[in-house]
Amino acid sequence: MRCAPFIAAANRQNRLLFARQNISTDWSMIVSSDEKKFNCDGPDGFCNYWRDLRKEKLFFSKRNFSAGGVMVWAAICSTVRVKLLFVPKKINSAQYQFTLEHGLLRFWRRNSQRNLIFQQNNAPIHNQINELSAMMANSIRPFGEVQLQESLLSLPMEASGPFPQCGHWSAPNLLIVAGTSHIITKQQVPHFFRESVVGSSAAPLTIVLLDSWHGFRDHENLVSEVPAGNELKLMTILPGATSLYQPLDVYVFRLFKRFIRRFHEDVLHFRPDFNCFSRDNTLKVVSQTYRQFCAPAFRRCFAYAWVTAGYVDTHPGHFSTPADYVFDEVPVDTPCQEASGCSSLAFIRCCWCQRLLCFACFIECYHNC
Repeated sequence: MRCAPFIAAANRQNRLLFARQNISTDWSMIVSSDEKKFNCDGPDGFCNYWRDLRKEKLFFSKRNFSAGGVMVWAAICSTVRVKLLFVPKKINSAQYQFTLEHGLLRFWRRNSQRNLIFQQNNAPIHNQINELSAMMANSIRPFGEVQLQESLLSLPMEASGPFPQCGHWSAPNLLIVAGTSHIITKQQVPHFFRESVVGSSAAPLTIVLLDSWHGFRDHENLVSEVPAGNELKLMTILPGATSLYQPLDVYVFRLFKRFIRRFHEDVLHFRPDFNCFSRDNTLKVVSQTYRQFCAPAFRRCFAYAWVTAGYVDTHPGHFSTPADYVFDEVPVDTPCQEASGCSSLAFIRCCWCQRLLCFACFIECYHNC
């Protein structure tokens, strides 16, 4: 390692000029930030350091193998340090912009009365944050509860495209569209927006937070079937940042997958003859799962998704996740409480009527209280 970083003559002059210009600057109002990658297998890229001449030189071994690492972002000022964030190891300008929104804007909201100055270096990704001031001016304020939409889009994959003549099982809370793939196509997007996004109970103004998928880029196509009297405001998450700052990706989808997984585990014990992966049975499970998620008991739970994504700071308060509420609070050897007088053992609690139900009453007979 070199004993000291090399500084060219021009850079020395620039440093001296900067020091003279800021000799009277109040540095207690400066917020500085930067990213740093830490390797898990040895040196972290430091090739020089400032050495005390009275001490021995430092020696570091070379890096023989690559074993991964982490990239962290941090910011600090004279009075407090901002929460440490883990960011992608190859971060682009879009991801950096959302990192600032996730970390720095929370600090800015709490200190909005102070005239703070944000300082960063001139890395390429730092020079493309042209929307940071707009984020500060239009940042989302805390709110109490979140309510899911009335219907969920379901895309069963059919080899021939349309459904067979025998039809399929349907439910009022599912918008079922068949296709050759389980991924929505650009042609199906307007129908989804008309039926699910701006349904019968939608407000006159609906704000939609989209990812950068190519099917959502054509905004004219998105709103082509929106009824008159409904207004859509479309906001797009920049490429590469969906997994970090989309509330559904960050939190809600994890709960949905956990609920389905827990349901399948219980089915193996209660009804091993039930085929969870046939088309109609899958639709029944998805429909009942989404119906439970729409219960008022979980509105605080889904409001927490906006906290984890960094859009609001205020915690919505104590809540239970859907899987914990419907499965873990069912007493052992409790008979089904369906009105029909079923005597089978209950395995789930309905989030709407609070009754304990068996598998046949809840799924096969489609309990709809």
